[in-house]
Amino acid sequence: ILKEAAENIRVFHKRQIKEGFIQTSEDGVVVGQRVIPLEKVKQTRIQELKTKVKEVEDILSSKKHTVDFGVRPEDVLTEETSKLVDKKTDVFAKDIDLSELLGNEYFIYVTFAENKMVAKAMANKEIDESQKINLSFNLNKIHIFDKTSTKRIF
Repeated sequence: ILKEAAENIRVFHKRQIKEGFIQTSEDGVVVGQRVIPLEKVKQTRIQELKTKVKEVEDILSSKKHTVDFGVRPEDVLTEETSKLVDKKTDVFAKDIDLSELLGNEYFIYVTFAENKMVAKAMANKEIDESQKINLSFNLNKIHIFDKTSTKRIF
């Protein structure tokens, strides 16, 4: 069995160097590899990226398309949590519609661009509806979707 295994490995690696292949052994085990020249992969990827950039530019420059903005509550940053993130939006102040204490954190509900939004905040100080809160978005964690196709743009 060891001699057979060694021969299988030798045959496999001998073919691996030059070309792609598929090989089936007598007991039905299939192994193989696909060889694609790196230059071809690079050109294909560059073309894919150029196409994606063009799609995004077309969507953003068109008045026919609308987008949906998505962000998770933990990526809506308070003054405290924004210190931990390098890439963020400018700060915007919002009236608190509702604050909900959930043990070690608050869910803070605010209105943003006529939509309800939820932010998470640490429960190390009291937060209530009489306050304004300064928020920003973690730019590494926002999502923009084409409303028509529902495809993610960013």
